[in-house]
Amino acid sequence: MLSLAEDLKLAIRAGLKGVHALALQKLSAKNLGLSEQKAKSIREETTHKVIVEKLSVVATRKLVAEMIASESKLAVTKNTKKKAVSQASNRLQQLSLELLKQANPAELTELQEVLRHKLIEIEKVLKQN
Repeated sequence: MLSLAEDLKLAIRAGLKGVHALALQKLSAKNLGLSEQKAKSIREETTHKVIVEKLSVVATRKLVAEMIASESKLAVTKNTKKKAVSQASNRLQQLSLELLKQANPAELTELQEVLRHKLIEIEKVLKQN
């Protein structure tokens, strides 16, 4: 119990049972793939839900498992999107001058237009951030 997060120690002092706290401890930054601050926020919200709804230990463990699974799916989706942009960038870099010289003018014109449109979209996204 000494290794519990401070927010869980406080919850125990307020009436949360130790076995519930041990289950909630799994909502860590490492397990969720988030920053410590976000993980703490999720853990506090989940702890509140456990207390208010008077969840059993089994229900608490199930809720914790669902939270971890949900966050890991989000992380995978984010990483997949990041990889897609990186892969596109890498593929463009592989277009050597020799490959471009071998392409016909219609293909080069089409590529040029696509790149112009994508550059405009990239600029809009960067301005929003």
